[in-house]
This record gives sequence, structure tokens and C-alpha cells, in this order.
Amino acid sequence: MSHELESWKPWTQAKLDQELQAALVAADAPTYVPAIHSYVDFCCLHEFPITPTADTLSFYVVWMCQDTDPNTVGSYLLDICNELEPRFPQVREICKTPPVSRTLEGYILRSVASH
Repeated sequence: MSHELESWKPWTQAKLDQELQAALVAADAPTYVPAIHSYVDFCCLHEFPITPTADTLSFYVVWMCQDTDPNTVGSYLLDICNELEPRFPQVREICKTPPVSRTLEGYILRSVASH
């Protein structure tokens, strides 16, 4: 290890996640879409890493569906996949997993039933 690296302190996982989120926001700034913005905000607010998982995305669906039409949340998920896929190629497969797809389906059915 170089002498220069020996003086650096390691970062916590939370700090690494925070810096990654900031970099992704900056990198996407010219084409920043509300969906990725809401996802990053959700991750920061709930202290989740930005790396998409079935749990994180299904919790995002639950959180967003409280104030947003579930069909719109479905569109947001597609936009999030488009934005995250270059960095996280597995994101589309994660969105198709039962925790995410069934959570969204449940909110869509509840929305239809209530109208």
C-alpha cells in the first residue's frame, strides 16, 4: 500500500452509498426525471442504499402509492429501470420479482376497487 493511501480513512457503507447517490444525481442532471429523483429521495430518507433490491423497490412502491396513482408508480418503475440499468443491469429482473410486481399489482387492484 502506498504511503498516501495509509493516511486515508475508510468510509462507512452509509457514506459510500451517500456519495454514490450524489454522483448518480449529478451524472443524470441534464436528463433528470422525476422518477429517479423520487427513488433517490426515498433511499436517502429511509437510509437504503441506492442499489436496487426487491425489498427496496417494493417498499418504494408502497411509499409512492400512498400519494400517487399506482399506474403512475408503475411508469415510475419503468423510468427508474431505464435510469439505473447502465449501473445496475439486474434492475429490470428485480422489478419483475414477486415482491415488486405483486405489490404494485395489489395497489392497482385496490385503486380499481375503490373507484
